[in-house]
Amino acid sequence: MAESGDDIPDERALSHIGLGDVHAALGDHGQAAEHWRRALAIYRRLGMPQADAVAAKLAVSPPSTDGASQDCAPPSCG
Repeated sequence: MAESGDDIPDERALSHIGLGDVHAALGDHGQAAEHWRRALAIYRRLGMPQADAVAAKLAVSPPSTDGASQDCAPPSCG
């Protein structure tokens, strides 16, 4: 059995979604978007349909004012 999300990319993506949701609820939209971008990159790399739902979260997320990167590509999103 795997001990970390590094061994199960879709579980890691799900964790990023959860973290993004928590940051969004706390009003930290920059960190929320960063986690959602990481999840999106993983789902797209895996060709999973969940990418559409994550992209929708990013589309309605308020813009970041903390200077967080708008682009996220593996391995930095991994």
